[in-house]
Amino acid sequence: VWSPAELVGLVADEPPMFPAGTDWYYSNTNYVMLGIVAEQVTGQPLGRLISDRIFTPLGMTGCSFPDATDATVPDPSSRGYMLSNTWDRPPTPPAPLPAIVDVTDVNPSWAAGAGQAICTAADLAVWGRALATGELLDPEMQAQRLTYYPTGDPHAKYGLGVVDINGLVGHNGEISGYMSQTARRESDGTVIVVLSNLMIAPDL
Repeated sequence: VWSPAELVGLVADEPPMFPAGTDWYYSNTNYVMLGIVAEQVTGQPLGRLISDRIFTPLGMTGCSFPDATDATVPDPSSRGYMLSNTWDRPPTPPAPLPAIVDVTDVNPSWAAGAGQAICTAADLAVWGRALATGELLDPEMQAQRLTYYPTGDPHAKYGLGVVDINGLVGHNGEISGYMSQTARRESDGTVIVVLSNLMIAPDL
């Protein structure tokens, strides 16, 4: 079981990759710290904040933000798997390929504000629409969210917790054994959700 403070402590002594505001790089640590700030400002635990401000207003009844001590995935659900216990990106398939490891019960507390929530595909479709359209935000805040920064990938640009990949606006999530992607196609409003229970597979 990891606390958010412990997670931040792992990198607290690392120097910045670049001066603030001069470049972009995705880091889960930023979201972990954002969760800590939200709790300090409101005096409420992050799980309650997300439930009260996102899940409940959007009617996302198939979502939860488990207590850090609870690694249980609510039923019904699939088991989650990895090839070995490494996060190589992209993974290099050794010869022979390693056995698939069941990591369903790995505690998600190491993700904290970056991905400790659990949702159904149907609810991720609801969230994908709200994320892209700003349903829970005022227009000014949504405009800030959709102020994009280059990522080094000519097809992708990143805003505040949202990415636009060739007109698909949304975000992905990766945790031990599971991968998810929800995005709204801006051309016609179609929301696409993809779920996988194998986290990072090699290109064989």
